[in-house]
Amino acid sequence: MNTIKTTRTDQLRVRLRREEREALENAIQKRGKNETISDVIREALAWCLHPDLKKQPCYLSQETYAKVKALAIDLNRDADQVVEDCIQGIFDLVDKPDRKLPLIVMEVQLRRKYESEKIKKLKNP
Repeated sequence: MNTIKTTRTDQLRVRLRREEREALENAIQKRGKNETISDVIREALAWCLHPDLKKQPCYLSQETYAKVKALAIDLNRDADQVVEDCIQGIFDLVDKPDRKLPLIVMEVQLRRKYESEKIKKLKNP
């Protein structure tokens, strides 16, 4: 059995196309952190090897994740649960074509309706 002796940190050289490098640089700027491309790649590798579901899922864009977080606040759930519920809603629509709306959509609509009525009552007592 061959074993590879490695140092404490190994360097991984990756060639990026210009579009990939620009996309990474844009992602870093959107994060608003003082990071490098290497930091983002290390984070992505760590997530792939040991996914932490308590952190932002890497399969969602920043814009989509922001929308999921807003829905999570509306529904008083964590973002991962909202993603699960959305996916389950899609499967429900596929498996039960007579269903008009996924449950998560109906819940969001009801909560927003309730909140708007509550606001109206506060404005006009």
